[in-house]
Amino acid sequence: MISNGFWDNLGYLIKNDNLNRRSGVSNITNSLRFIIDKFYFGGSWIYRPELDVYDRYDSNSNDGRIADPSKLYGLNNQIIQDQILSFVSNDPAMANIVYQSITSQKIVRNLFVIEIGYRTIF
Repeated sequence: MISNGFWDNLGYLIKNDNLNRRSGVSNITNSLRFIIDKFYFGGSWIYRPELDVYDRYDSNSNDGRIADPSKLYGLNNQIIQDQILSFVSNDPAMANIVYQSITSQKIVRNLFVIEIGYRTIF
């Protein structure tokens, strides 16, 4: 048996959190899947038209960046933070700006997902 399917989805977010209370289109998703016997192959394209609904939880909620968890925690990251603070210890505002720029990542507008799988019925 061979079949395929195509899906479109639209996500709308109402009041993303209690602080910013932003609303808007969170994502538009297009998916395509092919099923051949028990295997399936597919892909999705996810587009985020309004990035400001994701931009929160950092000191500047309008910069298009969010915290990068891989750069926030752990011994190596603590050493980096200590070095930044020691170099610019006379200006805490500058230290915070440098630290935020190092530990944040740009919010991605376009995401691509590829899926390969096997399905069965129990």
